[in-house]
Amino acid sequence: MVESNLKGDIKNNIEICVIGDLMLDKFIYGSVERISPEAPVPILRAIKEEYKLGGAANVANNIRSLGENVALIGILGNRDHDYHREIFKRLVEQKDIEFKPIFDSRPTIVKNRFIDEASKNQTYRVDYEETHHLENGSLDEIIDYVKDNNFKYIIVSDYNKGLINSYFMDNLKKLDAKILVDPKPENIGLYKGVYLIKPNLKEAREIYRNFALNSIKTNDFEEMGRSLVKEYDANFIITRGEKGSSLFYKADDGNIYTYHKPQETIEVFDVTGAGDTYIAALTSGLNKGFDLRLAMDFAGDASKLVVQKVGTAVVTLKEIKDFNNHLDNKREYLKYL
Repeated sequence: MVESNLKGDIKNNIEICVIGDLMLDKFIYGSVERISPEAPVPILRAIKEEYKLGGAANVANNIRSLGENVALIGILGNRDHDYHREIFKRLVEQKDIEFKPIFDSRPTIVKNRFIDEASKNQTYRVDYEETHHLENGSLDEIIDYVKDNNFKYIIVSDYNKGLINSYFMDNLKKLDAKILVDPKPENIGLYKGVYLIKPNLKEAREIYRNFALNSIKTNDFEEMGRSLVKEYDANFIITRGEKGSSLFYKADDGNIYTYHKPQETIEVFDVTGAGDTYIAALTSGLNKGFDLRLAMDFAGDASKLVVQKVGTAVVTLKEIKDFNNHLDNKREYLKYL
């Protein structure tokens, strides 16, 4: 049984909507002092626990922290005693995110991460989740709600947990909004014709091999990016970790152009949610009036700052401005902030 809360217009003028797989991230921090006598594994002596918004909710949280109003749509569990659902709802309310949940028979997805405080390293992770696709009637409610509220940008945050399917995307693409997708390679065919697709390098190579086979050299990065644009009729940004990110886009003259944004050397503590921060900042930048290149610069700086934090984290406009204060050559996007 599926219930929804998609009733009425949103209360504020919101131009960005995030639709995707919702998760609750739980972090258990402690110290590792010895190996278990029962098995060759470390014993983490727990010191504290905390919950954070994860998955698509982390994207929305990052958008909110960058000064944008945002709407969030996704699935929560409706089982009795699903206390994780209540924790999730409380966190969304605290962050002042406009939230339109769909309640489904599955439990709310929870990812438990165990962190050694001394090293800041994750020792292991335990996931609680069930996945299945929603009925088309529930998806129609989402489509109607998005259509009625006339969003300018829609982010599809796909973690392959059952919300996104072909019926949903075919209808979503009929709307006027610009759709930006953080994809899973196995679902890439759903996203043909959207405004922008943002895989990481590993995902991009997997997507490319699925259609290129051996007809083109898979180690030719430029050729891969151009081929992705042609195959899926969308702009592509490929995030490349310490190498920065690369934009491949089709201009009005029909030619495909590239823009590479290098990444300065940084100390990385935790990459959890870095992709969420990137697409959140990219869309926030576009909504602030940046072109794609400036939005990439903005997103690159935001993700660079977030990986220097531990756990699922967000970046604020103040942090980005403070970061720029230490640069000899200030970013061009600053004049828009």
